Amino acid sequence: MIDLLLHIADAEIEGFMKAILGRPVPLGIRPITFKMQRNPMRDSGVVRSGPDLTRTFKSTHRHAVLIWDHHGSGRELKQTPPDVVAEVSARMDSVTWTERHGAIVLVPELEEWLWHCEPALRAHFKIDESDLQRWSEEFALLHNQSVAQTKRAKPKELFHDIVLKRLGKTVSPRDFEQIGSRAGIGRLLHCPSFAALAKTLRGWFPPEPA
Repeated sequence: MIDLLLHIADAEIEGFMKAILGRPVPLGIRPITFKMQRNPMRDSGVVRSGPDLTRTFKSTHRHAVLIWDHHGSGRELKQTPPDVVAEVSARMDSVTWTERHGAIVLVPELEEWLWHCEPALRAHFKIDESDLQRWSEEFALLHNQSVAQTKRAKPKELFHDIVLKRLGKTVSPRDFEQIGSRAGIGRLLHCPSFAALAKTLRGWFPPEPA
Protein backbone atom coordinates (compact mmCIF):
# COMPACT_ATOMS: atom_id res chain seq x y z
CA MET A 1 0.00 0.00 0.00
CA ILE A 2 1.23 3.50 -0.85
CA ASP A 3 1.68 5.77 2.16
CA LEU A 4 0.33 9.04 0.80
CA LEU A 5 -1.85 10.44 -1.98
CA LEU A 6 -1.41 14.13 -2.69
CA HIS A 7 -4.31 15.64 -4.64
CA ILE A 8 -2.96 19.00 -5.75
CA ALA A 9 -3.81 21.99 -7.90
CA ASP A 10 -0.84 22.32 -10.25
CA ALA A 11 2.66 21.31 -11.34
CA GLU A 12 4.31 23.97 -9.16
CA ILE A 13 2.89 22.45 -5.98
CA GLU A 14 3.82 19.02 -7.33
CA GLY A 15 7.44 20.06 -7.86
CA PHE A 16 7.84 21.66 -4.46
CA MET A 17 6.19 18.77 -2.62
CA LYS A 18 8.22 16.18 -4.51
CA ALA A 19 11.40 17.89 -3.29
CA ILE A 20 10.17 18.28 0.29
CA LEU A 21 8.97 14.69 0.63
CA GLY A 22 12.28 13.54 -0.77
CA ARG A 23 13.95 15.00 2.34
CA PRO A 24 12.27 13.04 5.15
CA VAL A 25 14.95 13.59 7.80
CA PRO A 26 14.80 17.42 7.91
CA LEU A 27 11.02 17.24 7.49
CA GLY A 28 10.87 15.06 10.60
CA ILE A 29 9.24 11.98 9.09
CA ARG A 30 10.27 8.51 8.01
CA PRO A 31 10.84 7.84 4.28
CA ILE A 32 7.46 7.35 2.60
CA THR A 33 5.97 6.30 -0.71
CA PHE A 34 3.63 8.78 -2.35
CA LYS A 35 1.60 9.50 -5.48
CA MET A 36 0.69 12.90 -6.91
CA GLN A 37 -2.69 13.51 -8.53
CA ARG A 38 -3.22 16.88 -10.25
CA ASN A 39 -6.74 18.24 -10.53
CA PRO A 40 -7.52 19.28 -14.13
CA MET A 41 -9.44 22.31 -12.85
CA ARG A 42 -6.55 23.42 -10.64
CA ASP A 43 -7.34 25.26 -7.37
CA SER A 44 -11.10 25.51 -7.81
CA GLY A 45 -11.18 21.88 -8.88
CA VAL A 46 -9.45 20.66 -5.73
CA VAL A 47 -12.09 22.41 -3.64
CA ARG A 48 -15.05 21.30 -5.75
CA SER A 49 -14.15 17.79 -6.86
CA GLY A 50 -11.02 16.79 -4.92
CA PRO A 51 -12.75 14.67 -2.27
CA ASP A 52 -14.72 12.71 -4.87
CA LEU A 53 -11.64 12.18 -7.08
CA THR A 54 -9.69 10.68 -4.19
CA ARG A 55 -12.44 8.20 -3.35
CA THR A 56 -11.06 5.40 -5.54
CA PHE A 57 -7.66 5.52 -3.82
CA LYS A 58 -8.92 4.65 -0.34
CA SER A 59 -7.97 0.98 -0.61
CA THR A 60 -4.51 1.59 -2.10
CA HIS A 61 -3.28 4.59 -0.06
CA ARG A 62 -3.01 4.97 3.70
CA HIS A 63 -3.55 8.75 3.78
CA ALA A 64 -4.55 11.60 1.49
CA VAL A 65 -3.76 15.32 1.52
CA LEU A 66 -5.42 17.96 -0.63
CA ILE A 67 -3.38 21.12 -1.33
CA TRP A 68 -4.58 24.23 -3.18
CA ASP A 69 -4.14 28.01 -3.39
CA HIS A 70 -6.84 30.14 -1.80
CA HIS A 71 -6.31 32.70 -4.59
CA GLY A 72 -7.89 31.15 -7.66
CA SER A 73 -10.06 28.72 -5.72
CA GLY A 74 -13.26 30.68 -6.38
CA ARG A 75 -13.81 31.03 -2.65
CA GLU A 76 -11.63 34.09 -2.00
CA LEU A 77 -14.58 36.47 -1.62
CA LYS A 78 -17.01 33.95 -0.18
CA GLN A 79 -15.26 32.08 2.63
CA THR A 80 -12.27 32.42 4.90
CA PRO A 81 -9.47 29.88 4.39
CA PRO A 82 -10.36 28.00 7.64
CA ASP A 83 -13.98 27.73 6.51
CA VAL A 84 -12.94 26.23 3.16
CA VAL A 85 -10.64 23.77 4.92
CA ALA A 86 -13.51 22.75 7.22
CA GLU A 87 -15.82 22.22 4.25
CA VAL A 88 -13.29 20.15 2.29
CA SER A 89 -12.43 18.12 5.40
CA ALA A 90 -16.10 17.34 6.03
CA ARG A 91 -16.46 16.11 2.46
CA MET A 92 -13.35 13.93 2.84
CA ASP A 93 -15.03 12.42 5.91
CA SER A 94 -18.16 11.80 3.86
CA VAL A 95 -16.22 9.72 1.35
CA THR A 96 -14.80 7.77 4.31
CA TRP A 97 -11.26 9.14 4.52
CA THR A 98 -12.08 9.90 8.16
CA GLU A 99 -8.93 10.37 10.28
CA ARG A 100 -6.79 9.62 7.23
CA HIS A 101 -6.87 12.94 5.39
CA GLY A 102 -5.52 16.46 5.49
CA ALA A 103 -6.60 19.68 3.75
CA ILE A 104 -4.02 22.43 3.28
CA VAL A 105 -4.93 25.81 1.80
CA LEU A 106 -2.05 28.07 0.75
CA VAL A 107 -2.83 31.69 1.60
CA PRO A 108 -2.84 33.42 -0.74
CA GLU A 109 -0.85 30.94 -2.86
CA LEU A 110 2.20 28.68 -3.03
CA GLU A 111 4.67 31.51 -3.60
CA GLU A 112 4.23 32.55 0.04
CA TRP A 113 6.31 29.48 0.90
CA LEU A 114 9.14 30.75 -1.30
CA TRP A 115 9.53 33.89 0.79
CA HIS A 116 9.92 31.75 3.90
CA CYS A 117 12.92 30.04 2.31
CA GLU A 118 14.48 33.11 0.72
CA PRO A 119 18.10 31.86 0.88
CA ALA A 120 17.06 28.89 -1.26
CA LEU A 121 15.34 31.21 -3.74
CA ARG A 122 18.44 33.42 -3.96
CA ALA A 123 20.76 30.44 -4.38
CA HIS A 124 18.64 28.89 -7.11
CA PHE A 125 18.43 32.04 -9.21
CA LYS A 126 21.91 33.27 -8.20
CA ILE A 127 20.61 36.59 -6.86
CA ASP A 128 22.73 38.78 -4.64
CA GLU A 129 21.05 39.48 -1.31
CA SER A 130 21.37 43.26 -1.69
CA ASP A 131 19.81 43.15 -5.16
CA LEU A 132 16.89 41.08 -3.95
CA GLN A 133 16.28 43.49 -1.08
CA ARG A 134 16.41 46.52 -3.36
CA TRP A 135 14.10 45.00 -5.95
CA SER A 136 11.67 43.92 -3.25
CA GLU A 137 11.63 47.41 -1.75
CA GLU A 138 10.99 49.00 -5.14
CA PHE A 139 8.09 46.64 -5.86
CA ALA A 140 6.60 47.12 -2.39
CA LEU A 141 6.80 50.91 -2.74
CA LEU A 142 4.73 50.75 -5.93
CA HIS A 143 1.99 49.04 -3.93
CA ASN A 144 2.26 51.28 -0.86
CA GLN A 145 3.29 48.36 1.32
CA SER A 146 6.26 47.26 3.34
CA VAL A 147 8.33 44.40 1.95
CA ALA A 148 6.99 42.12 4.67
CA GLN A 149 3.39 43.00 3.77
CA THR A 150 4.08 42.42 0.08
CA LYS A 151 5.58 38.98 0.70
CA ARG A 152 2.38 38.02 2.53
CA ALA A 153 -0.22 39.72 0.32
CA LYS A 154 1.40 39.57 -3.14
CA PRO A 155 3.96 36.77 -2.99
CA LYS A 156 3.40 35.57 -6.56
CA GLU A 157 3.44 39.06 -8.04
CA LEU A 158 6.71 39.88 -6.27
CA PHE A 159 8.26 36.57 -7.31
CA HIS A 160 7.32 37.10 -10.94
CA ASP A 161 8.50 40.70 -10.91
CA ILE A 162 11.94 39.60 -9.78
CA VAL A 163 12.32 36.52 -11.95
CA LEU A 164 10.56 37.65 -15.12
CA LYS A 165 11.26 41.38 -15.11
CA ARG A 166 14.51 41.81 -13.20
CA LEU A 167 16.27 38.60 -14.24
CA GLY A 168 14.59 38.09 -17.61
CA LYS A 169 14.01 34.40 -16.89
CA THR A 170 10.99 32.16 -17.26
CA VAL A 171 9.37 30.30 -14.36
CA SER A 172 8.75 26.57 -14.54
CA PRO A 173 7.67 23.82 -12.12
CA ARG A 174 11.29 22.67 -12.15
CA ASP A 175 12.24 25.93 -10.40
CA PHE A 176 9.86 25.11 -7.55
CA GLU A 177 11.28 21.62 -7.24
CA GLN A 178 14.86 22.87 -7.11
CA ILE A 179 14.04 25.60 -4.59
CA GLY A 180 12.24 22.99 -2.48
CA SER A 181 15.33 20.79 -2.56
CA ARG A 182 17.36 23.66 -1.02
CA ALA A 183 14.70 25.05 1.31
CA GLY A 184 15.34 25.27 5.03
CA ILE A 185 12.57 23.35 6.77
CA GLY A 186 13.01 25.43 9.92
CA ARG A 187 12.29 28.61 7.97
CA LEU A 188 9.28 27.06 6.23
CA LEU A 189 7.78 26.09 9.57
CA HIS A 190 7.22 29.80 10.26
CA CYS A 191 4.55 29.69 7.54
CA PRO A 192 1.23 28.53 9.06
CA SER A 193 0.15 26.42 6.09
CA PHE A 194 3.48 24.62 5.85
CA ALA A 195 3.54 24.10 9.62
CA ALA A 196 0.06 22.53 9.43
CA LEU A 197 1.22 20.20 6.68
CA ALA A 198 4.37 19.19 8.57
CA LYS A 199 2.39 18.53 11.75
CA THR A 200 0.01 16.27 9.86
CA LEU A 201 2.79 14.32 8.15
CA ARG A 202 4.76 13.93 11.39
CA GLY A 203 1.69 12.53 13.09
CA TRP A 204 1.18 9.94 10.36
CA PHE A 205 4.79 9.08 9.59
CA PRO A 206 6.97 9.60 12.67
CA PRO A 207 10.72 9.05 12.26
CA GLU A 208 11.95 5.51 12.55
CA PRO A 209 13.73 4.68 15.84
CA ALA A 210 17.50 5.20 15.67
